[in-house]
Amino acid sequence: MSDAISISELSLSNDLKIMQSISHNVANLGTQSFKRDRVLVSDFSAMLKNAGFIDHGHLLERISGEQSIASDVPNVRHLTDFSPAALKQTGRALDVAIEGDGFFEVATNNGVAVSRGGSFTLDSMGRLVVGGKYPLQGMGGEIRLLSETPKIDSLGRIWDGENFIAQLKIVNVKDLTKVQKVGEGLYLSRAETQALDESSINVRQGFVEDSNVKPLDEMILMMKTVRHLEMTQRLMRGYDDMLGEAISTIADF
Repeated sequence: MSDAISISELSLSNDLKIMQSISHNVANLGTQSFKRDRVLVSDFSAMLKNAGFIDHGHLLERISGEQSIASDVPNVRHLTDFSPAALKQTGRALDVAIEGDGFFEVATNNGVAVSRGGSFTLDSMGRLVVGGKYPLQGMGGEIRLLSETPKIDSLGRIWDGENFIAQLKIVNVKDLTKVQKVGEGLYLSRAETQALDESSINVRQGFVEDSNVKPLDEMILMMKTVRHLEMTQRLMRGYDDMLGEAISTIADF
């Protein structure tokens, strides 16, 4: 396939992935603690180099075989924007939000996960859980309560009546690019996690974190992507017309 067509095909594919990301973000505008998705496209010069070209400024020289620019190139990366969002007051005793950095640690069937979602409930065993089934972790393991009205201070220390029960385990993920969404507001991390120092912890009882999706930003990105799609389509039509004219000219001879 011609490199011009190959490049255009890759560009259209990337734009469609960006549009899918925008659609997913907008659909979760009202989802508690949702973190927006991002699609990052590789630098074009790196893609040319990987396809066997040398950039001489005004001239491209191919130094390898017939590999397409679009082949075997990790041209897009899916990332999550973990920037904090606004906190919304609910007044509910089991709602807890982290102000600033950090994650709650949660036990799942697939191992330890992290979450920013702080709308907790009690299961049938009195455990504090996320999503109705995943045990929230304290500094000493699972947290069990006798009532649904505990007191939780800014450091995450929990009292049930006059009795100190546990302290929430708030952790930091060293490499957020190695964190994967698994649904229900949970993330599995392939990177090392570390409990935050108390001086870095600030939690708010009776609050939840909103989605960090900003409608205006998504709208601007969507308009930019649509224009790029239209431009790429015009390029492909122009190239197709040029090929058709060239074939007709050759046929005349």
